[in-house]
Amino acid sequence: MSWKERMHPKNSRAEDTIFMDLSSDGLTEGLISSYKVDLTDAVPQCEMSYRAREKGKFEFIIDLAWPSRLKALHVDGDMVHKGQQLDMDKIVDDALAKLGWDGKRVRYHAPLSKKRRGEIREEVGEWLKT
Repeated sequence: MSWKERMHPKNSRAEDTIFMDLSSDGLTEGLISSYKVDLTDAVPQCEMSYRAREKGKFEFIIDLAWPSRLKALHVDGDMVHKGQQLDMDKIVDDALAKLGWDGKRVRYHAPLSKKRRGEIREEVGEWLKT
Protein backbone atom coordinates (compact mmCIF):
# COMPACT_ATOMS: atom_id res chain seq x y z
CA MET A 1 0.00 0.00 0.00
CA SER A 2 1.44 3.37 -1.03
CA TRP A 3 1.73 6.34 1.31
CA LYS A 4 -1.08 8.03 -0.65
CA GLU A 5 -3.41 5.10 -0.01
CA ARG A 6 -2.48 5.03 3.68
CA MET A 7 -2.90 8.79 3.96
CA HIS A 8 -6.38 8.92 2.54
CA PRO A 9 -7.61 5.65 1.03
CA LYS A 10 -11.26 6.77 0.80
CA ASN A 11 -13.78 8.84 2.67
CA SER A 12 -14.36 7.59 6.16
CA ARG A 13 -17.86 6.83 7.37
CA ALA A 14 -17.58 9.90 9.63
CA GLU A 15 -16.67 12.14 6.67
CA ASP A 16 -19.63 10.83 4.69
CA THR A 17 -21.96 11.33 7.65
CA ILE A 18 -20.77 14.88 8.26
CA PHE A 19 -21.11 15.64 4.54
CA MET A 20 -24.73 14.43 4.63
CA ASP A 21 -25.42 16.47 7.78
CA LEU A 22 -23.95 19.63 6.23
CA SER A 23 -25.89 18.95 3.04
CA SER A 24 -29.17 18.74 4.95
CA ASP A 25 -28.24 22.05 6.62
CA GLY A 26 -27.69 23.65 3.20
CA LEU A 27 -23.96 24.15 3.82
CA THR A 28 -22.47 22.21 0.93
CA GLU A 29 -22.67 24.75 -1.89
CA GLY A 30 -19.25 24.71 -3.54
CA LEU A 31 -18.06 21.86 -1.32
CA ILE A 32 -15.73 19.22 -2.76
CA SER A 33 -15.02 16.01 -0.88
CA SER A 34 -11.44 14.68 -0.90
CA TYR A 35 -10.05 17.85 -2.50
CA LYS A 36 -6.39 17.60 -3.51
CA VAL A 37 -4.22 20.66 -2.87
CA ASP A 38 -0.54 21.10 -3.75
CA LEU A 39 1.38 22.31 -0.69
CA THR A 40 4.84 21.96 -2.22
CA ASP A 41 5.68 25.67 -2.19
CA ALA A 42 4.22 26.25 1.28
CA VAL A 43 6.10 23.52 3.14
CA PRO A 44 9.76 24.08 4.00
CA GLN A 45 11.93 21.44 2.33
CA CYS A 46 13.58 20.60 5.65
CA GLU A 47 10.21 19.70 7.21
CA MET A 48 9.08 17.57 4.31
CA SER A 49 12.28 15.89 3.17
CA TYR A 50 11.46 12.64 4.99
CA ARG A 51 7.70 12.84 4.60
CA ALA A 52 5.17 12.40 1.84
CA ARG A 53 7.01 13.81 -1.15
CA GLU A 54 6.79 12.31 -4.58
CA LYS A 55 8.38 13.71 -7.73
CA GLY A 56 9.21 16.92 -5.88
CA LYS A 57 5.59 17.59 -4.91
CA PHE A 58 3.72 17.44 -1.66
CA GLU A 59 0.01 16.99 -2.23
CA PHE A 60 -2.53 16.70 0.52
CA ILE A 61 -6.18 15.69 0.38
CA ILE A 62 -8.56 17.90 2.34
CA ASP A 63 -11.50 15.89 3.67
CA LEU A 64 -14.14 18.52 2.88
CA ALA A 65 -13.14 21.70 1.05
CA TRP A 66 -14.82 24.84 -0.18
CA PRO A 67 -12.09 25.91 -2.66
CA SER A 68 -13.80 29.12 -3.77
CA ARG A 69 -13.89 30.21 -0.12
CA LEU A 70 -10.50 28.69 0.80
CA LYS A 71 -12.10 26.73 3.65
CA ALA A 72 -10.65 23.33 4.60
CA LEU A 73 -12.41 20.98 7.02
CA HIS A 74 -10.47 18.04 8.42
CA VAL A 75 -12.47 15.24 10.07
CA ASP A 76 -10.00 13.63 12.47
CA GLY A 77 -10.71 10.37 14.22
CA ASP A 78 -8.65 9.91 17.36
CA MET A 79 -7.56 6.42 16.28
CA VAL A 80 -5.43 7.91 13.48
CA HIS A 81 -4.69 11.46 14.59
CA LYS A 82 -2.24 10.89 17.41
CA GLY A 83 1.52 10.78 17.91
CA GLN A 84 3.52 11.56 14.76
CA GLN A 85 0.33 12.18 12.79
CA LEU A 86 -0.27 15.27 14.96
CA ASP A 87 3.12 16.60 13.79
CA MET A 88 2.06 16.05 10.18
CA ASP A 89 -1.30 17.73 10.86
CA LYS A 90 0.54 20.81 12.15
CA ILE A 91 2.75 20.97 9.05
CA VAL A 92 -0.31 20.70 6.80
CA ASP A 93 -2.25 23.31 8.80
CA ASP A 94 0.67 25.76 8.61
CA ALA A 95 1.10 25.16 4.87
CA LEU A 96 -2.60 25.65 4.15
CA ALA A 97 -2.60 28.88 6.18
CA LYS A 98 0.43 30.10 4.24
CA LEU A 99 -1.59 29.59 1.05
CA GLY A 100 -4.51 31.58 2.49
CA TRP A 101 -6.75 28.68 3.50
CA ASP A 102 -8.87 28.83 6.65
CA GLY A 103 -8.58 25.35 8.12
CA LYS A 104 -10.66 23.70 10.80
CA ARG A 105 -10.15 20.33 12.43
CA VAL A 106 -13.02 18.50 14.08
CA ARG A 107 -12.10 15.52 16.20
CA TYR A 108 -14.23 12.56 17.12
CA HIS A 109 -13.97 9.21 18.80
CA ALA A 110 -15.23 6.34 16.64
CA PRO A 111 -17.95 5.56 16.21
CA LEU A 112 -19.20 9.10 15.62
CA SER A 113 -21.97 9.67 18.15
CA LYS A 114 -25.19 11.58 17.47
CA LYS A 115 -24.19 14.08 20.14
CA ARG A 116 -20.80 14.74 18.51
CA ARG A 117 -22.45 14.95 15.08
CA GLY A 118 -24.68 17.71 16.39
CA GLU A 119 -21.73 19.54 17.93
CA ILE A 120 -19.78 19.30 14.68
CA ARG A 121 -22.75 20.58 12.65
CA GLU A 122 -23.03 23.58 14.93
CA GLU A 123 -19.26 24.27 14.96
CA VAL A 124 -18.94 24.00 11.18
CA GLY A 125 -22.06 26.06 10.56
CA GLU A 126 -20.67 28.90 12.67
CA TRP A 127 -17.21 28.59 11.11
CA LEU A 128 -18.65 28.78 7.58
CA LYS A 129 -20.35 32.07 8.46
CA THR A 130 -16.96 33.73 8.95
